[in-house]
Amino acid sequence: MRATHKLMGLLLAGALTLGLSACGATEQQTPSPAPDASPAVAETEPVEEGWNPDLSFQTLDSEGNVWSDAAFGEHALTLVNYWAYWCGPCVGELPELQRIYEDYADRGLLVLGVSDEGYEAENNKIVAEQGVSYPCLRYTEDFDAWMNTGYIPTTIFVDGAGKVVGSPLVGSRSYEDWAAFVEEYLP
Repeated sequence: MRATHKLMGLLLAGALTLGLSACGATEQQTPSPAPDASPAVAETEPVEEGWNPDLSFQTLDSEGNVWSDAAFGEHALTLVNYWAYWCGPCVGELPELQRIYEDYADRGLLVLGVSDEGYEAENNKIVAEQGVSYPCLRYTEDFDAWMNTGYIPTTIFVDGAGKVVGSPLVGSRSYEDWAAFVEEYLP
């Protein structure tokens, strides 16, 4: 009986920890964009022959610049973080991710924030308040295969060959936690 109580306590503690470090994606519904509400994504230069990334995407950043999976080939490691302005743990870790971006950029790390389309004003306000300078992209269904876990924040790492390294990480992390992952995955 005592072991059962201890096990139940551990399970409850684990569930509370996940609940405090991640938000359920059902907390905020993404509005359906009006037809032609988004600017058209311009064609990009063809990627070198043989390029076959695990995650292929093309989207816009918060300033309207076109981004694609070609960015992975330009960096040794890319941290892709799916977040939302209404998620406390997401917003709480933005300074940690900014610091990782600053500290590891010279070693080939790119940090990409990804957030839902339709909330650009709210996202941009939070990004400005938090002093985020890394690129923030609009989420498209291209990201679903790797980042649609049902929770945010969700983060993946992608190497310079476009291959996802490790498994998707759900929940916010401290600077020390992110640094440990970057050190492990950075060539």
